[in-house]
Amino acid sequence: MQVAVPDFQTLTLPVLREFADGAQHASKAVRARVAVTLQLSDAEVTEFLPSGRQTRLANRVAWAIVYMQRGGLLESVRRGVYRIT
Repeated sequence: MQVAVPDFQTLTLPVLREFADGAQHASKAVRARVAVTLQLSDAEVTEFLPSGRQTRLANRVAWAIVYMQRGGLLESVRRGVYRIT
């Protein structure tokens, strides 16, 4: 079975582009815009990880954000809200 939601490395650039305007963005809003940009279906957007606790898209976008924070590209404004540095 092939998974349509890209891995977090592939999501890094689309996620970073969402922050390019310099404004603060909630991770939930970024996920929604990335899903539209990548033309993901509703089934792909709502697909859960095997644990059943988080969607695959939410998990991968979160990891992309974590690694961009560690790399100094994004900063946390408050919980779940980030901006480009």
